[in-house]
Amino acid sequence: MKKFLFLSLCLLFVFAACGGSSTEAEEPEEEDVPAIQQLENIATDLQAGVDELMQPINDTQAVIDDITTLPDRLGMDASALMSMVGATMEGGEVSISADMNLDAEAKAELEAVMNRLKGIVEGLKAMPDRVKVMMGRVSAASAQVPVLATEVTTSANLTLSNPLASDEDKAQAQADINNVAQIKGMVEAKIQEVQNQLANIPAMATEALARLTASFAT
Repeated sequence: MKKFLFLSLCLLFVFAACGGSSTEAEEPEEEDVPAIQQLENIATDLQAGVDELMQPINDTQAVIDDITTLPDRLGMDASALMSMVGATMEGGEVSISADMNLDAEAKAELEAVMNRLKGIVEGLKAMPDRVKVMMGRVSAASAQVPVLATEVTTSANLTLSNPLASDEDKAQAQADINNVAQIKGMVEAKIQEVQNQLANIPAMATEALARLTASFAT
């Protein structure tokens, strides 16, 4: 019995020393992104947001071209296709009637095009709200720019005044000080550019939706 208790205590000690249960996942450490990199990333992130907003607008003509060529390519009735297009645009539903007598490959192509149309229409109709959200991101980014620029300068000056800092770290700190004003100006210019783009996007979305409707009017 004593031997059993001794072995149990040993196993408990080893278990505790190994950090407990293996089922407890360690949380990954957050990457420490330098302030100057965060500042540069603002411009990239905002442009990515605008590109995402513009995607359904940019895809409008391509889906029109694809749909208008479907009757010839798939050998299907044009009026039946236009009826399906209208239902997809109005109700957001993709439903392919068995009466179309399409083989599996043609049906898959038709369904893929209709789903693209559905996504584009949904994106265009939601554009005012999506632009509003993006404008909030722009406002937050605009407020963050001077904060990050100050953080870059403060951190760099601390490194330069630190006698224990390496020559490499001091060289990087000096480079940050030399470059922060230019980067700040670039980011502010991008913010202004994005604001100008956002002002025009809702009207562009309305125009794209009207073009879709006109293209498929029976």
